[in-house]
Amino acid sequence: MQIEQKQIYNYRAIIEIADNNNDPIYKNIDAMNIKELINNIYKRGDHWLVNHAHRCYLPYINEEFLKVDNITDLIKETLKMRRLNKEN
Repeated sequence: MQIEQKQIYNYRAIIEIADNNNDPIYKNIDAMNIKELINNIYKRGDHWLVNHAHRCYLPYINEEFLKVDNITDLIKETLKMRRLNKEN
């Protein structure tokens, strides 16, 4: 009998906003699923921009993940649509 191994991963993003001197301020956002990641970024407000976002596959060994997928465009587009729907 073969046991199916479930892939474990988490989601991470770095978001940014400009301060009064137009210098960037960065925040790390971590989540266990993509919906949680989008909600956590959305709650920060419309002025926060996504710098980059990744799906990170565990295990995390020697300060590196097994695999990392770039999901920046997906997160940016989803937030854009959600913010547009909020305005309507």
